[in-house]
Amino acid sequence: MGQDKFTYVNCRGDVYYLRSGKSGRGGGTQIICSKKCTPDALEAIPEGMEIAESPNGKVSCRKKQQSAILPQERDLLEKWIPKLSKQAFVKIEVKPKELIVHATETARYKSLPFGIPLEGALKLLEKFIVYEPFFKFELDDPNTRLFSVSRMCYMTIDGEWMYLESGNLETLAKKYLPHVGKESFFELE
Repeated sequence: MGQDKFTYVNCRGDVYYLRSGKSGRGGGTQIICSKKCTPDALEAIPEGMEIAESPNGKVSCRKKQQSAILPQERDLLEKWIPKLSKQAFVKIEVKPKELIVHATETARYKSLPFGIPLEGALKLLEKFIVYEPFFKFELDDPNTRLFSVSRMCYMTIDGEWMYLESGNLETLAKKYLPHVGKESFFELE
């Protein structure tokens, strides 16, 4: 089993299969992502759907989403992160109108226990790292490409976004990305 069935491998190396099931709400049909290949596994992603993966590797099948974020904006943020934040474990999530920067506290460490170099263990670590949102760059005006930046506030159980300022993406990224994974992040207001 599994041959000719659609598979998706997430960032942690887990293989997922798609199957169709009854929705608990209204009796409709939903597409389920499962690590088990069952006889009813689908051969392809249904039309109008796409695979989505969270920064922590959770896989789902959803209706295709159009994003107002330009690919070059995501690419630029991806290039700036290593230069500005100096963090090894950072991911960008693209939403319809937002770029969310996720990182992990593990990014602060230079080596693993027993002196194992971090560089040699990235693949191993990737399976266990938990990413948390740090910054949200939200597109305010698609014509002028102005963004607002907010930081995650961990004062509540679910967390909420605290607005910081608006401007162009490059200026905001240069000002705020250096705070990822540092104590100075919590002083931003």
